[in-house]
Amino acid sequence: MTRPIILAVPKGRILEEAAEVFSRAGHDLSPVFGDSRRLVHDCGPLRVLVLRSSDIATYVALQVRYARELGLAPGSAQGRRRVLDIGTGAGYFPFVCRYYGHQTAAIDLDTTPMYNDLVRLLGVDRVTWRVVPFVPLPDFPERFDCVTAMQLKFNTRPNGGPWGREEWGFFLEDLANRVAHPDAQVFLGFNADRSGVAVASDLAAFLREGGATVDDWKVTLPSLRTFARDPDGKA
Repeated sequence: MTRPIILAVPKGRILEEAAEVFSRAGHDLSPVFGDSRRLVHDCGPLRVLVLRSSDIATYVALQVRYARELGLAPGSAQGRRRVLDIGTGAGYFPFVCRYYGHQTAAIDLDTTPMYNDLVRLLGVDRVTWRVVPFVPLPDFPERFDCVTAMQLKFNTRPNGGPWGREEWGFFLEDLANRVAHPDAQVFLGFNADRSGVAVASDLAAFLREGGATVDDWKVTLPSLRTFARDPDGKA
C-alpha cells in the first residue's frame, strides 16, 4: 500500500492558492473546503492537514527542542533508540523522533477526534490505553531506551488529587522492570496546579532520591536503575 503524501497548509488565502496550484497539477483539493470541523482530509494521493499557520511551526519547533534536550536529535552519540511517548496527544514528539531515525511508540486515549486524525496522518504507532494508578502499562515486544510524558495529565487520583510517592513509585518500577531498560532515560513534564506549583516538594524529594533532576516543571531521570529489581536488565 502506497503511503499518501502529507501536505500541511495553513487556513485562509494560502490554502486557497495552494488548492489552485494543485488543481492545475491535476489534484483536487476541494474536500478541504467541505467540512471546516475536520483537520485531516484525504484528497487522492494527498493527505491534507489544515492548521493555523502559527500552529505548524510552533508545535514542530517545540518537539525538535525537546528532542535536542534529550539527545535524540542528529549528531547525538546515543545512536538509534526506542522511544515511548506516554500521553502523546497529536503524536508530534514520536513523529519528530521517527524522522530522526528512532523507533517510536505511543500511549494515549482515542477520545479526541482531532488527535486521532493527526496520529493517523503522522503515522504514529499508538496504543489506546488509560494510565491509572497501580495498573501496569501495556506490554510491548521490546523494551524502550527513552520514555517521555511531555504534558502530564494522567497523574490524577480518582478523588481528584495528584499522584504521590506511592503512585509514582509503582509507575517508575513498572517502567524499570517491564517496559524500559534499567538505563533508560525518562522525561516528565508536569502541569502546574492552581497555586502555580508543578511538582510538590514531597514528590520532588522522592524523585531526587531516585536520581532525578527536578527543574520547575521538568523532571529528568538519567536512568531507572534505582527502581529496577535487576539493574543489569537480565530479569
